[in-house]
Amino acid sequence: MMTPSPSRPAWAACSRSRLRHNLRLLAGAVGGPGRVMAVVKADAYGHGAVEAGRAPSAAGGAAFRVAPLREAVALREAGIAGRVLLLGPLEARHARAARRWNLDLTAWSRTWLDECARSLGPGPGNALRIHLKVDTGMARLGFLPPDVPGLLADFAAARWRGLSLAGAYTHLAGADERPDRLSVRQLDAFGALPWPRGLALHMANSAAALAYPRARGTFVRCGILLYGALDPTLGPRARRQRPVLEAYATVLRVARLKAGDGVSYGHTFVARRAMRVATVCVGYADGVPRALSNLGKVRIQGRLCAILGRVCMDSFMADVSALPRVGPGETVTLLDSLEGPCSARGWAGATDSSAYEILCGLSARLPRRWED
Repeated sequence: MMTPSPSRPAWAACSRSRLRHNLRLLAGAVGGPGRVMAVVKADAYGHGAVEAGRAPSAAGGAAFRVAPLREAVALREAGIAGRVLLLGPLEARHARAARRWNLDLTAWSRTWLDECARSLGPGPGNALRIHLKVDTGMARLGFLPPDVPGLLADFAAARWRGLSLAGAYTHLAGADERPDRLSVRQLDAFGALPWPRGLALHMANSAAALAYPRARGTFVRCGILLYGALDPTLGPRARRQRPVLEAYATVLRVARLKAGDGVSYGHTFVARRAMRVATVCVGYADGVPRALSNLGKVRIQGRLCAILGRVCMDSFMADVSALPRVGPGETVTLLDSLEGPCSARGWAGATDSSAYEILCGLSARLPRRWED
C-alpha cells in the first residue's frame, strides 16, 4: 500500500471485526462458513484481498473467487490455503502455473479446453480442476445449456487429459433487482441440466444467497454482503450488515467567500452570500466521483456539509459556513455508514452508479488500514 503524504493525509479504515460479523450473517443464512466462497476479486472490492481473505480462511470458508492469475498468486504467497477459483480468462499456456499454485479454473470454450490440455502435456502432476461456466441469461460468458450434455460426456470419457471437472456455475442477472424477473428462469435452466452427482454447483451471489434457498447449491459466491454494502432492503440479514470500509480525509485550507465568488473549475457553484469553504485533500484520483460535484455531502464535526463546485483530481471544496471552528487538519468523513450521503450506496445513488463501482474505484492513494 502507498504511504500517505504528510501534506494530504487521507486513508480508508477497514474493520476485521465487521468482516467477521458479515461472514457470520451469511454463514447463518446458508448453513455454515464452509459453504461460503468469498469473492476477493478486484482487490476484494477495493478493501485489500490478502487481508480480506484472512477472515473467511480462518473461519473455514470454502473457497475464494478472484479474476486474474496475479490475484490468485497473491493469496497463495500470503499463505492462504483455501481453494481459489479464477473467474476471468487465463491463457492456456499458463495452465502449468495454475496447477503449480493449486488453482481451480473457469472454462467457457471447447477450444480453450483443448489448448489447456495440450499445454499441460503428458507427465506427472495433479489434474487441473475445471469449473464450467454456463450462460443461462447473462449473455456475457459461458457455454449455452444445450452444450452441457456433450461436455459432461467428454469429461466422463477423459477427452481432456490433465483436466478434471470439479464444478459448474452460472451468474444470475437480476438477483439484486426488485422485482426480480430473471432468477427463477435462470435457476430452472441451470437445474434442469444433467449434472453428475457430487459435482460442486454454485449459482448464488450475495442477494440470491439470501433470497433463493435453491440457489445456494454447494457454495454461495458472495462479495458485496461480506463488505457490508448490499442493498439493506433485501431482507433482515441485509439490514444487519456492517460496512467494512470507512474513508477519511482532512481539511487543507479554509477560505472566506463573498457573494458572487465562484468555486472550482468553471465556477459551477457561485456563492450567493458570504461563506466559509474548506478544501479537502482528496479528489477523483482518490476515488471521489467527479459526478458528486455540487451533489455530494461529507461529514465534518458530525454535520453534513455540501460539496461545492467540481470535484478536482486531488481535492474538492465543502461548505463549512455553519462550522466556525473548522480549520486545517480537521478530519472529514467520506464514507462511514450503510446508507445515507456518507455511504457507498449513497454515493452510488447520487452518481447513478453502484456500490460495487464506488468501492472498487477507491484508489491506492488511500492506504487501507486494517484494524480489529
